[in-house]
Amino acid sequence: MARGGSSPRSNSIPSYPDGVNASLYLTFASQPRVALCTHCKQAIRTDGAVESHFRQAHHLTGLTLRAVVDLALAEAAANGGSLEDPHTCELPTDGSPPLEGLPVLDGYGCGSCGFRTTSRKLIKLHAQRGAHGLGRPAVAPTAARARSTGSSPGWGAVRIQTLSRNRYARYWIVRDPGTGDEGQAQQRSGGGGSGGGDGSDGDAFAQRLAERQDIMAAEDLQWERTVVASADVNQQSAWVREMKWAEHLDGHDLVDLYDAGAPPASEAARRAAWDDGYREEQRRLALLPESFRHEVGRCSLRLAKVPHETRRWLKSINPEKPEGRPFALEQEADTVRKYQAVWERYLCYCIRAYRLGRAEAQRGRGIRFTDEQWTALDAMAEALDAAGDATAVGSLGRPGGGGQPVIVRLTPVSG
Repeated sequence: MARGGSSPRSNSIPSYPDGVNASLYLTFASQPRVALCTHCKQAIRTDGAVESHFRQAHHLTGLTLRAVVDLALAEAAANGGSLEDPHTCELPTDGSPPLEGLPVLDGYGCGSCGFRTTSRKLIKLHAQRGAHGLGRPAVAPTAARARSTGSSPGWGAVRIQTLSRNRYARYWIVRDPGTGDEGQAQQRSGGGGSGGGDGSDGDAFAQRLAERQDIMAAEDLQWERTVVASADVNQQSAWVREMKWAEHLDGHDLVDLYDAGAPPASEAARRAAWDDGYREEQRRLALLPESFRHEVGRCSLRLAKVPHETRRWLKSINPEKPEGRPFALEQEADTVRKYQAVWERYLCYCIRAYRLGRAEAQRGRGIRFTDEQWTALDAMAEALDAAGDATAVGSLGRPGGGGQPVIVRLTPVSG
């Protein structure tokens, strides 16, 4: 059975050498019986670790260090010769008052097991796995929520403490003095303690947890949909940092951007659609990648006729010096198709942005074309509309009479 927390206590040492007050560096908790460093705000082991900790971490030497070590030895002797190991000792009960001398952390607790963490990412990954023990849930669900969902709450924000950090961290949930949730300990410890009660405190806490969970779920959805330009090298690939896409699209809606760059619906999907306006829109948009593939194929066939020197300049990234090897289509067929698909989606993105108007395209899509580029995009949109009108006799992208599709002559829109 886990124990309730308690405040640190200082032993009455008769005197300190040369006026050194060792209790300024080291205090003790009674449950569990561990030593607490007042500077690090964490528990430390007393099997020789006290001296090494204060010598290495806090650079204590001489009489000051000796006084701290003597204080630890005196406390251990008063408790049967040793103190408890903070890495393996029994933790205070969930829902107990905070242990003085340790920081109270913002954390997250699983509603179906005893998993706690300070990482929002880890609690979400834990909840997604859906693998829990067979014991009672860490937080009792409300009757209404249990009836509506058939399960206990998933996870929520809690206040936690730990004796140690990093790989030795073990968290327990503490009661926020401002909430007055006296029933948390019994609910979280599986019904332990004196008196069963009616569970109203636990239900109230679970209700608040469920409400907070819904709020965080909405915040997570909004965060996941928003482009964030982070300077952390661990959150961006080298390619994204080099191209500055996240910085350029910072704050934009990812789902909206994805939909704007989505390829046209396939012919089968257009046939299955019930909306005539959607079918016609997708039919016209499908002419764009079709025309792009036609242009790429035409230029690829003529590449061999381009002068060798011209292809050297074409491959060079230095405007003052040609590349040693000329430009050539050396990629595998699958690679070429993948690159083509990217460009086809980019063209669809540009056309959809054009339909919004120049000001809205810059605000909502990040399009920052020059006047010359916007004029070229305008010409391409007009050509696409003309091609769409020319093929409108037949449905679903085929002109009447079984002729060949009308080709949109593409004009470069990127600088």
